[in-house]
Amino acid sequence: MGADRELRWFRAVPLLLGLGVAAAAVLGPLLLDQIRYRNSAGAIAQLEGGEIVSLVVAAPLALASAALWRRRRLLAAAFGIGPGLYAVYMYTQYVLAGQYDRYAGNVEQFFPLFLALIILGWATVIGSWRILRAAPLPVLPAALRYTLAGWLVALGLLFAAAWAGTIADVLRTGGTPAYRSDPNLFWLVRVMDLGFVIPAGLITAFGLLRRATWSTRVGYGLVGLQTLLSGAVAGMAVMMAARHDPEASRGLMVASLVSAAAFAAIFVAMLRIIPPAPGAIPSPRATAANPP
Repeated sequence: MGADRELRWFRAVPLLLGLGVAAAAVLGPLLLDQIRYRNSAGAIAQLEGGEIVSLVVAAPLALASAALWRRRRLLAAAFGIGPGLYAVYMYTQYVLAGQYDRYAGNVEQFFPLFLALIILGWATVIGSWRILRAAPLPVLPAALRYTLAGWLVALGLLFAAAWAGTIADVLRTGGTPAYRSDPNLFWLVRVMDLGFVIPAGLITAFGLLRRATWSTRVGYGLVGLQTLLSGAVAGMAVMMAARHDPEASRGLMVASLVSAAAFAAIFVAMLRIIPPAPGAIPSPRATAANPP
């Protein structure tokens, strides 16, 4: 009962996150065009592709997590941690990637919305992690464990090589016109991917191969995040190709679509092995006694 009282407030967090992610997508250039980003037309087209995933995948996942929280299911944590990490990743970029001295826009007026979504994202991640850390998660079948580890390594190395190549090009030649139009976006994506997302994926893959208990818990979060990020990259690539952007890459589009489909399939397989029966919300005291 004490744990229920302590976490009752949290049940609204993924609900607010889902509604906020949907609102940001609707208010942006994808639909209402009320949020005008301070970026080039090419970069804004990429944002529109990503917002499709925010609206039709990330927001519904967060709302599903909220619905499951009311029934106190472990499944709610597995649903929620991916959208939470996605919100932190995406809306940090939306705030910091603008060229505020170059392009007209009003994105700064929506800073409170983006900041709220970042905070709600962290809150969802922390609450979900508390449940995943304390609950007895089922053991991943060997085939599923190796598949997830393999995809995390493959995607990490692929994007690390791709980003290293673009960085080398900038240092050697000064970069493409797209880079010169939005250098803040270019560097922010590479810092977040090379400094956070890719290392987390490789470390988790190593843990999965060694059958480390913590790696299964982290895996639930990373597979949700990678499904959303791969989908967002695919949406951006498709949008660029549809608009005949000179920077469009058919290879990136195919790779990201395959990656999104693979991670989505792995995510569904991991969700299916979670026991469907409601489970009690563990107390903070219980989680403290069961460290990651």
